[in-house]
Amino acid sequence: MTTQSFTITPIQAADILRVARERKAAGRRFVECHANRPYKDDRLEVTWSFANDDDQTVEVCEAFIQKDEVVDSVSHLYPCAFPFENEMHDLYGVTVRDLLIDYQGGFYRLHFDAPMLARPGEQRVPRHAAGNAPTTPGDQAGDAPATD
Repeated sequence: MTTQSFTITPIQAADILRVARERKAAGRRFVECHANRPYKDDRLEVTWSFANDDDQTVEVCEAFIQKDEVVDSVSHLYPCAFPFENEMHDLYGVTVRDLLIDYQGGFYRLHFDAPMLARPGEQRVPRHAAGNAPTTPGDQAGDAPATD
């Protein structure tokens, strides 16, 4: 039976490119990155995970950011990061700079901007009601499935 070891390394979000370059140079594999809002204030937790397959270790680099703070993309170092970074943007509103593939808020088809930031009981304004134009043809007001 193989035992995996996990460590959490606190970092500043501004250091993620340096950290990712170091992990890449050390032969670490990118596992995933994600955002979470674990606190009652407006901070977000953003994590990036890197694995060492030789010794079965995973390092989770953890940063806490303000909602308006910009995070650099690691997708130019690890191309497989682009879906995770687009998800952080769409679900949590994290601004990710210089994505390799940027869906510009259209990775998920969502009714609300950053739905994971909603607090219990909070009234959210749908994208269309807020004056945002539909982004896909099926989102056009009045579109209905064709019937015979």
